[in-house]
Amino acid sequence: MRSFSPLLRASARALSLTLALASVAHASPQDANAALQAHDYPAALSLAEAAVKEEPIPFAHFVLGSAQLHLGQIDAAEKSAAAIARLDPTDTFAITLRAQIAAARGQTQPALALFDQLLTASPDDTEALTNRGAAKLLLKTADRGLADFNRAIELSDYSAEPFFLRSQLLAASGDIPAATADLSRVLEIIPAHLEARPLRAAHFITLKLRRLALADIEIALESAPTSQPLLALRTRAEALPEIFPADAQRQVTALLRESATALAKNDPATAAKKLQLATLTAQNNTPASTVEPQLYLERGDLLLSSGLTDLAKDDYRNARYSGDLVPPALLRLARLEFADKKFSDALELIAAIDPGVSPHNAAEGLVLGTRARIALAEESSDAGELTPAVDFLKTARQLAPELADIATAEKELIAARRKLRTASPSKLQGENLPTALAKAHDLAKNADFAAARALYDRILQLNPANPAVYEARLATAAEFGINDPRAAAFKTIAAELRAPAPVIPTTGTPDDLALARANLAVHERPYLSRPYIARARLHAARAGAAYTAGKPAVTSELAAALSDARLAVQLDAYDPQAHAALAEALIVQRRTTDSINFSARDAVLTQAFASANRALALAPDDTGLLLWRGDLERDHGPEILQRDSRALRLYARATRSDPRSTRALYAHATAAFKSGNHTAALADYRQVLHLEPDNLYARYELGVAQLYARAYTDAAATFSGLQQTQAAAGDKTSADAIETEQLHAIALAAAGDDRSEALAKNVLTHSEWIGNADAALENLTQLPLHAPQLDRLQKLQGTPNPALPKTRANQRETTLDASPR
Repeated sequence: MRSFSPLLRASARALSLTLALASVAHASPQDANAALQAHDYPAALSLAEAAVKEEPIPFAHFVLGSAQLHLGQIDAAEKSAAAIARLDPTDTFAITLRAQIAAARGQTQPALALFDQLLTASPDDTEALTNRGAAKLLLKTADRGLADFNRAIELSDYSAEPFFLRSQLLAASGDIPAATADLSRVLEIIPAHLEARPLRAAHFITLKLRRLALADIEIALESAPTSQPLLALRTRAEALPEIFPADAQRQVTALLRESATALAKNDPATAAKKLQLATLTAQNNTPASTVEPQLYLERGDLLLSSGLTDLAKDDYRNARYSGDLVPPALLRLARLEFADKKFSDALELIAAIDPGVSPHNAAEGLVLGTRARIALAEESSDAGELTPAVDFLKTARQLAPELADIATAEKELIAARRKLRTASPSKLQGENLPTALAKAHDLAKNADFAAARALYDRILQLNPANPAVYEARLATAAEFGINDPRAAAFKTIAAELRAPAPVIPTTGTPDDLALARANLAVHERPYLSRPYIARARLHAARAGAAYTAGKPAVTSELAAALSDARLAVQLDAYDPQAHAALAEALIVQRRTTDSINFSARDAVLTQAFASANRALALAPDDTGLLLWRGDLERDHGPEILQRDSRALRLYARATRSDPRSTRALYAHATAAFKSGNHTAALADYRQVLHLEPDNLYARYELGVAQLYARAYTDAAATFSGLQQTQAAAGDKTSADAIETEQLHAIALAAAGDDRSEALAKNVLTHSEWIGNADAALENLTQLPLHAPQLDRLQKLQGTPNPALPKTRANQRETTLDASPR
């Protein structure tokens, strides 16, 4: 589990508490800022005034000044800015507030000059970009701040304000669908945003989307049932005509055709607008989770029928990553890759089709995979490529016995096996090999090096396991002074092919046995990059372990890791995993480099990140690589202060690449939580639980994030449910169960619920996790509690339970720890 601040991870062993009903108001600047971000300006003002009295720091004065500005209290905001200046005149909060005041007074140049000052010092500061954009919008500059909002969103797509402000610009320009999409993003980030929901309802009315408008209005009315503007909106929405499903489908199809036509005419803006409108029209009659992927599939089919293959691929990829229709999207993509003769890529897509979700799509994919295997076998003259195809067809028949194409594919497979058996081996392995080698040598002798290299490449393609070919090429290069960049790789391959096969020992450590298997894999196919990549990673891990243990083997293991990784890059410069393996080996090299040799360490780190960047550039949408690159940035980024923010952006890309990846969602949630964006963390954990309802670890983390987001009632419900699940499994006394109970107690107390006392008393009976009450009370005062009723933190002395052994404190159970690694 993630560490729960200095607060509760420590209090898993040292906590003595009961939080009672409270009546003395307590507010923090973070509370006030949360209200400010939700555009609840009166609440923000009240909370900020209380926070300034309790904690007169620059941030508290800044939030107070911002709330005053939004309420038109410019003179009061001036006083808040002056208060910050007295504390620290160079503080960025002081500069920002002064700039906002200047904009509110219509002083264009002074306002923009101050924002430019902030952004010169920190060009990627999303808050400064958003605030400068807001000032430009207020001052009606040329682009009204659009460029700043776009840049802020690009850098940090979990901040609501740039989306909200951009939605105003889009609506003013008449692009209501895009404005609505931005408001939807705002509500994903801050569901309680006071302005976004009524505005989106008004846009839905403009678009004549009755059901969507009424749904938003009803939610808004729950917190303001007598609001006249909302009641007026409801009247307008109710006056709209109903759109029946058949009519809606006709409208959607027409809009998709218009969108596809716009793409064909290289008009992406119109295409996006029409697609957004089609999405909203469909959502007005269909559950939102199935709309977007279905529309991408339909538009992709329209584009493909018009011969626009690349555009169709883009839509199929979007469908793959945007919802529940993954199998048909994967199948369509696999067919296109097969048509382009990218058989390995087609097989990779086919392998990702989940037969549990769509048996028929999976069966169709396996039939296509059979044909891809046949094509690969004929390309490489390797009958071994056909072996998996037999299992493909067997599985396809089990999944969809009615599929007629299975019998056809079976006949094609039999014909391919017969053809490979009866073909002349000499022809398949390079007919007249000595003649071909002699011809390549003569080309080099006549200084036609390009032709010689091309012929050698062709011979190697047909004879990858023949060491004589590599040796002939090396000899020719040496004879005529040809600089062959892959000479070292060819020398290694030839030696490996000549060497006897390594023997797998029957005994040894798991680490040694894994290395022996990796050596055998290299020996069997030394001309491929992947065996070297696997072995490089093993050597790098062994080098790191040797360094930690202070063993001399670190030098040889590191050298082997670097050698294998570099050889993999030479063999296939377009394999992202080869560059990733090299980056990993270089990171280990940096770790083992003398800590006082700063220049050498920096040079190695620069090489490592160059390799890492190359890996990601080769596969920019690969979820695994994005997560790996994010971890690398988080742990080893060259700019320490930028590590967390850059890692967060990479994790965000991973969640967009595959929204159903729990690994990506966990990584993004953890990083967002660490950065203080508890709202984004909440959204991620909820999505994990949508995908994996029984994931106890995600439920625990959701409760923690709810505590920090001050959603105390929600946190209490989460921990209560988790306790019930643990109790049903017979777990009431493990460390995790007790920790869940004390978190439940804190959530209840923060919500002003007296039931917390009974839970706290039970927690205190487990003395092996409980320290002295004073230390526990000190921890609790650090919890960012805010409840208008909060009166006291009351200590409760507990009686140790002698029946429980002290050693349990060192026997942490892992019933909740199911996080992906």
